[in-house]
Amino acid sequence: MKPLILITILLPLALAGILTVDLKTTHQTWEGVGVSQAFGTSSHIKNLPSALQSQILDLLFSSTGANFNIIRNLLPSASWVTIEPTSPGSPSATATYSWDNSSWNQVWLTNEAVKRG
Repeated sequence: MKPLILITILLPLALAGILTVDLKTTHQTWEGVGVSQAFGTSSHIKNLPSALQSQILDLLFSSTGANFNIIRNLLPSASWVTIEPTSPGSPSATATYSWDNSSWNQVWLTNEAVKRG
């Protein structure tokens, strides 16, 4: 996350006395900051003109943008989009999986994010 964004969020809380910032003490470290593309978000970006797609993806995932480095994907469980469209009937029965190699364009968006670092 860019320092300016972090300051914009935290400074008003500190000034209001809601948040105390002690720069001498480390309570935890961050591995990264991410986004969720669950519930069809990636399809919205995929359906845009390619120039706009590229601009949005750069803003989200490149080092000149927000530089998000964690993506939450969803393996949907709704009957019309699940990877297991037919219930096996019991926990001990053999499941039958069906994968479309896209999952609402989540695979595409993840690959585009990886290209940007």
